[in-house]
This record gives sequence, C-alpha cells and structure tokens, in this order.
Amino acid sequence: WQHLSQSNLGRMQNITLRETTTYSNAIIKFGVFISACAIALVLTIGSFLVFWEGFLMFAIAAIPYYLVNKIINGRVSYNSKICIDTANDLGTMIGEDASRLKYIKASSMEDVLLRRFSDKIENYGQHFLNLSIYHSIIKLFPEIFGVIVLSLIIIFSYNYLGIKAED
Repeated sequence: WQHLSQSNLGRMQNITLRETTTYSNAIIKFGVFISACAIALVLTIGSFLVFWEGFLMFAIAAIPYYLVNKIINGRVSYNSKICIDTANDLGTMIGEDASRLKYIKASSMEDVLLRRFSDKIENYGQHFLNLSIYHSIIKLFPEIFGVIVLSLIIIFSYNYLGIKAED
C-alpha cells in the first residue's frame, strides 16, 4: 500500500491505457501485415511466371522503396513516441497539479505552471503535426512510387526489350 500511495498514479493510469491501445493496434497491424505479405507473394510469383524482366525491374525498384519507407516509418515511430510521452506527462501534470492547486494559488506559481503546460502542449502539437504529415506521405507514397515504377517498366520494355503496346 505504501508503494501505491507514494507512486505516481496518473502515470500508472496512462501506462495502462496506452498499453491496452498498443496491444489492440498491434493485433490489427499484424493482420494487415499478414494480408499484405500474402498479396505480395502472389503478385511476385505471378509476375515472375509471366514476365521475368518485369519481375527483375520490380525487384530492383523494391530496394529504394524499402529504404524510403524505412526512413518514413522511423520518423513516424519517433514522433509517435514523443506524442505518447508528452501526453502521458500532461496527464500526470494535470493529476498532480490538481491535487496541489491550493498550494500553487497560495504561492503565486500559476505562471510557472502555465509555462510548463504551454511548453508541453507546444511540443505535443509540433510532433503531432509532423506525425500527421508523415502519415499522409505513407498513404500516398506507394501509389506514387507504383506509378513511377510502372512507367519505368513500360519505357524499359519498349526501348530495350522491343516489346510494343500491341504485343
């Protein structure tokens, strides 16, 4: 009991809620990952059987796609971690400062408290904006990259392999 009364209960509550959400999201993302792997496997085998040159070009194009995707996902992960930590800190600060409100008012420390909250909220807002931008890029990147790769395959096939549109 002594440990619970001395520990930061707001932080424990935030951790419990965050871990539940993280677990749920992990299950959903695992299902999406399995589905994407199955689709990629079928499309890869099918393209190799139909047009091995196209498969080779696709395999070469997958390398820059993987690298750019890894960079973007790293940025998303970093900004997500900062957002979660900042939200946890804000929740903790609200819980702790609400219990000390009488002392804060008596000692005229409202400005210090407001500055702390402002800094945390500004930090959260900046990282949340970055996270939103990176999520938009992640959604659009495969489509744009796919159009570029298909265009390059058509150009390569026409110029170097002699395959015409009517073939």
